[in-house]
Amino acid sequence: MEKVEERLTVLKDYMTLSDMKNYFQISTRTVDNWEKDGLKICFLNRESKYYKKEDIIEFLDSKRA
Repeated sequence: MEKVEERLTVLKDYMTLSDMKNYFQISTRTVDNWEKDGLKICFLNRESKYYKKEDIIEFLDSKRA
């Protein structure tokens, strides 16, 4: 039987890297580039970082033509 991959369909209040890649269908490299371009990161500790919904929206709005 074929494995069905669940896809995130709503923007959560705080998203992990995995959430970001799944929701936007992008690579880790793209998220790294977004961070370099100014996407804010929330660090809980050295190993876990999250992206706040409002920061994602603000960042993407700043990229609109």
